[in-house]
Amino acid sequence: MENFLTAAKLHVHAKRFMDAYSAAMQPLSREFAIPQTAAEILLFLANNPENRTAKDICTMRRLKPGIVSLHVDTLVTLGFLERKSVPGDRRKLHLEPTEKASSIIARGRQMQERFAAVAGQLGLTELLDKYPYELSGGQKQRTAVGRAIITSPALLLADEPTVALDSHQAQRLMELFCRLNGG
Repeated sequence: MENFLTAAKLHVHAKRFMDAYSAAMQPLSREFAIPQTAAEILLFLANNPENRTAKDICTMRRLKPGIVSLHVDTLVTLGFLERKSVPGDRRKLHLEPTEKASSIIARGRQMQERFAAVAGQLGLTELLDKYPYELSGGQKQRTAVGRAIITSPALLLADEPTVALDSHQAQRLMELFCRLNGG
């Protein structure tokens, strides 16, 4: 029964993952001067061709219809998204990213891949079923490092980044720092 994942625990883990993902995607919205939710909607549509309606976005991303409508309108106005009629259902519109959105989508996918890679390199994916109070000091340390490097900062200041890590994880982290530094 100890490995059983309750709905409440699953919700906490999903929220924590989404918060980390959201933080990782902030530079994308700044780079292209669009709201972060708009950028995430655009990536959702590009990555999930089977889910093309505003209702799909609301359901899958758990966003309110008014928020989705606002950001879809922004993306349409900016020329990043088109609304297309669905044959046989005049009430339904498919949302299609335009060619103009291709650079945002490409950059966003790079950031998504980086997010997954950093989480894997730091062994963070194994921690998704734990509450913060269940994490060891070293696991919390790796999580903090992951949060810091996920956005590819120009400068990273790390005061004793390996102090709470075992020797294997410390070596792994230092190797990651070397790769990030081009060494």
